[in-house]
Amino acid sequence: LMGSYAHSNYTGDVIALGFFPALGLFLYSLQRWIDEKKGRKGSGSSAGLASIGTLAVFLGSGALAVILFFSRGTIVCLSATLLFYLVAAFLKFRSRTQLIFSGITLFVVLGFLLWAGNLRGVWKEVQTLETELGAGRVETSFSMNQEGARRALAMYQTFPVWGVGRGGYGTLSAQFATPGRENWAMAQFEALCHYLQVLAEEGFGAYLYYLFLLAYLYEMIRGL
Repeated sequence: LMGSYAHSNYTGDVIALGFFPALGLFLYSLQRWIDEKKGRKGSGSSAGLASIGTLAVFLGSGALAVILFFSRGTIVCLSATLLFYLVAAFLKFRSRTQLIFSGITLFVVLGFLLWAGNLRGVWKEVQTLETELGAGRVETSFSMNQEGARRALAMYQTFPVWGVGRGGYGTLSAQFATPGRENWAMAQFEALCHYLQVLAEEGFGAYLYYLFLLAYLYEMIRGL
């Protein structure tokens, strides 16, 4: 469903971020289970091994989906957010147990991906970004992202209130192309940046969407 409304890489980013609710619930359930084994009863229902195992399956399948997606942006999104998450968790809950849990989680995830995913191929794919950044006006993935962003911003500046409408980017893309880049493949159909495409197509209405995202991120960071 998301893939029909947004670039597929954006769907991959959502999968990557979805890894973290499962991670938080997994660590929480694991801590409760250990407390119960030590005789420290807490409030609420008990944390069974079945629920812990289910969350572990979500963690593994989410991480593997990111790797198999083979998108540089999605892989970087997961890696950077995972490091941020582990640092934030340790700063909030300063304890040897938390440090051990976080370290075990990191090594288990990496070990699982080494076994189930093609991490060598993924690393090579991420390294190609440096080559593309220095490619100048050559048609690469990065330069197409830049071209798509320029077209989307030009559309918004021309139609700032209502935008160009759902699907309008692909229809009007060629009119806003940089001279010499009219026939660049992906930039003709998608802005390759979900947020800028929404801005170009929805105009002022996109700010309501941005406001919702900012409120969500604020609550998430405040919770951490």
